[in-house]
Amino acid sequence: MADENKQAEIGQRRLSQQELEAIKKQLLDSIYADIGKSVVKKVLWIGGAVILAGYAWMRSHGFDIGPNV
Repeated sequence: MADENKQAEIGQRRLSQQELEAIKKQLLDSIYADIGKSVVKKVLWIGGAVILAGYAWMRSHGFDIGPNV
């Protein structure tokens, strides 16, 4: 009881289990969104690098594709 009085004196209150779960869900959603963006960005970079490497390899082996640079 003394702990609750002390919290009330300084303007704090305990969060309910539902409030804690809502905060946890928002935090995890934010983390998963950031991870997803990072994964998509890396996949696109790798895909672009593979396409460019394939293009360069084909050009070096005599395939006439795309503009002659």
